[in-house]
Amino acid sequence: MDPQLAFVTFTLAVFLQGCMSAAVPQVKSAGPGFFRLMLGDFEITALSDGSVEIDPQVLMPEASPVALRRARQHAFIPLPVTVSVNAFLINTNTSLVLIDTGSGALVGESKIVQNLRAAGYRPEDVDHVFLTHLHGDHMGGVKAAGSPGMIFPNAIIRLSQAEADYWLNATNAANSSVIMKDNFAAAQDILAPYFAVDRVKPFNITEGELLPGFRAVTRMGHTPGHTQYYVESGGRTIVVWGDITHFEWAQLPDPELTVAFDYNEPEAAKARSELLEMVVEKRHLVAAAHAPFPGIGNLRRATPGFDWIPVRYDSEPTRNTTDDYVAVTGTTVSPGAIGATTVKSNGSALGASLVISIFTSLGVLMA
Repeated sequence: MDPQLAFVTFTLAVFLQGCMSAAVPQVKSAGPGFFRLMLGDFEITALSDGSVEIDPQVLMPEASPVALRRARQHAFIPLPVTVSVNAFLINTNTSLVLIDTGSGALVGESKIVQNLRAAGYRPEDVDHVFLTHLHGDHMGGVKAAGSPGMIFPNAIIRLSQAEADYWLNATNAANSSVIMKDNFAAAQDILAPYFAVDRVKPFNITEGELLPGFRAVTRMGHTPGHTQYYVESGGRTIVVWGDITHFEWAQLPDPELTVAFDYNEPEAAKARSELLEMVVEKRHLVAAAHAPFPGIGNLRRATPGFDWIPVRYDSEPTRNTTDDYVAVTGTTVSPGAIGATTVKSNGSALGASLVISIFTSLGVLMA
C-alpha cells in the first residue's frame, strides 16, 4: 500500500474510533422535582411525586370522545396522557407545612421524600401535614411502604372531620364499591401510626383559620370533606385546591365535566365552577395537585371557560413579586396593540412608558 494512503487510512480509522468512543449515553431520567417561589413572607416549594398515565375517557366516561380529543389536541397534549401528582411545602419562618403527600406507600418509594430532601428539608422538619382529602394519591406519602413507621414523625395530620368520618367508618367501607374498598383500607392503614400517638387532628369547620395565614374551606363534592387551603401572606393568596381539576385542559374549558370517582358529581361540578369564578375575580394563585408540575399558576377567562397560565420561572426564587394589576374602566388593551399603538390609561401613555423603560435599561447596561 502506498505510504501516504496507509497514513490517511490509519488517521481516519483513529478519528472514527475516537468519534465512536466519545458518544455519551443518554441519561433518560428526570432531575429533582422541586420548584420554589415566595408568597409574601412565605416560601412555597412545589414537590413532585412524579406523573402517571391515565386514559381521560376512562375517568370521564360521560364526556364526548370527539370533544375530549379536540380539547386534548388544542392543548398540545400527546398520547399517552400523563397527569402530574404534586404536593406543596410552605415555610412560614415559624412552621413547616406540607399540603398533600402524593401516593407514597401505595406505589413504592415516595418521590415526595426524595424531592423534599433535594429541596433542602428533611421529613422530620415538617410540623403539619394538611390533607385536602383521603384519596391515595394525596395521603399515601405519610407512611413508609411495608413499614408501620411514620414518614413525618413530628407532624400533626390535619384534615376535615367530614373526610375522616367517611373514610374511617367501617360501615361505609363495608357498603362501598369494590374499587373504593381498597381506598378505605388504605386510609385506615396509612393513618394508624399517627392515630396511635395522637397526631391526627381533624377540624370540624367548613371555613376557618388553622394556623396564621392558613384558612381551610371544606366543600363536599369530589369527596365528602374535600378541602381547599387558602395560604395568605403579604397581601397575596395561593389556593391549594386538591382535586378541583384532574385534567385542566378539559375541565377548565368545561367545568361541568366530572370524573367517575367524584363522591357527588353535581356538587363537584358546582364547587369547581364557583371556585374558578372566585379565583379569577380575585386573581389568586392556584396550586393544583394534578396540573403539569409544578402545578402553580393563574386562571384567565377564555371562550369557553378558563385558561391555565403556568407560573413564570425565576432563577432567584427569593425574589418577592407583586401583582400590579389595576382594573381600569373604558380602557382596552389587546396583545396585538402593544408596541403598535399608544394606549392611554390613567393619563399616561403606555407606548411612551415602554420606550422610556427600554432606554433606561440600555443606559444601565451601557454605563
